[in-house]
Amino acid sequence: ALEDGSWVVGWRDFRNDLEQTGSAQLYLQRVSTTGEPLWEDGGIAMTSPVHPADVITLLPSTDNNLLACWSVSNLLTIESVNDAGSTVWPEPLQIDENCYNQQLLSDNEGGALMLFVQSEGWSDCLSVNRLDPDGNLLWGDEASGILVTPDVTNFYEALLFGDGTGGALIVWRDHPAEEYLVSGQHVTSDGTVNWTD
Repeated sequence: ALEDGSWVVGWRDFRNDLEQTGSAQLYLQRVSTTGEPLWEDGGIAMTSPVHPADVITLLPSTDNNLLACWSVSNLLTIESVNDAGSTVWPEPLQIDENCYNQQLLSDNEGGALMLFVQSEGWSDCLSVNRLDPDGNLLWGDEASGILVTPDVTNFYEALLFGDGTGGALIVWRDHPAEEYLVSGQHVTSDGTVNWTD
């Protein structure tokens, strides 16, 4: 829900897939507290028809804005949308290919914490980054941010939490060799990996 009590829904839409190729568009619609659609009929298209289109992740921001994040062919895209349904940033933020399974969480400062899976060849790793209200990435030297599990390929059920001061807590279950472990990492608000062992 947004600050005024309205809420925004996102979905995959096949209305323009006339040749039934499986190509979908990602749409958004804002709904009032009384259930009335507030944006144009049928919603607002965030993408052109693409295949495959991943689900869209939404995060309320400030001033009734929201962040919308989706993955198409493992290329993560993030866009800021205002209360009128218009995009806010000059260009959407895109993060290196081979990224998917994104999670977004408010950093309580108008920006967001972001956790996602990044594929490197046959290996998968967890990466985390932080962005400010203007869409600038704050952690790491690359868009992919900070690798949380650079050497772990068999991880499951990763969860992202805020630490209350702009940092991130990440918890995941992994399966190295014949062990089953629950692991965690803390990244402070300035992007410092806090736990080394």
